[in-house]
Amino acid sequence: MALAGREKSMSFVWFLLASVVVVITLIFVYDEAIGRRTWKKYAAEWEALEEKRINTAMVDARKEIDQKKLKEIQLQKEKARLVLESPEFEKAKEDEKAKKIALDKANQNLQFAKADLDEIFYQWKH
Repeated sequence: MALAGREKSMSFVWFLLASVVVVITLIFVYDEAIGRRTWKKYAAEWEALEEKRINTAMVDARKEIDQKKLKEIQLQKEKARLVLESPEFEKAKEDEKAKKIALDKANQNLQFAKADLDEIFYQWKH
């Protein structure tokens, strides 16, 4: 006896539909990843040429560096480092820190004094 309307099996239809979707997806993925990306070869060539150009520019720039001036700059850098590590600089930093703390305390006392004056003014006014 044949199956009526709703009782028919649709598994083959669903299998066929899923197969078509998978095949179409594979075609689109291939087309996007490989078919349309012919520019990748040109991009790789451009990257190689750009790397070669940059390396050449770096070599030329290194040749233009004046070793005498570079040595002078390194000496200045070393002198600056020694100054930053000197006890005088450490003392100056500590003095600055102490003065900043004193300034903060003075500002705080000023704010308290202003608050006290505001309180006295409020009591006088009302």
